[in-house]
Amino acid sequence: MTSELTFSRPFSHSSLSSFEKCPSQFRFYYLDEIKKPQDSIEAFVGKRVHEALEFLYREVLNGSIPTFDAVSDCYNDLWETKWHNQIVFVNRYM
Repeated sequence: MTSELTFSRPFSHSSLSSFEKCPSQFRFYYLDEIKKPQDSIEAFVGKRVHEALEFLYREVLNGSIPTFDAVSDCYNDLWETKWHNQIVFVNRYM
């Protein structure tokens, strides 16, 4: 008997890289959705940039071109609302 897995979203480059590096890590994070209790500052910043770009492209698809200030405000709002005390600085001197 075989079971079939279905996924609600397409795979990202980072998820496929995670699978190549360690299938168990991929399973825990992407399938079982066991998240780390902390984020690195690099991951936190990357997520906020990604979300701000999603805002930009969503607006463009809706026929509106947001100003730089609007995208910047979106980024700053996301930073403030999503900031938490479990963000760690992995390498302070890079």
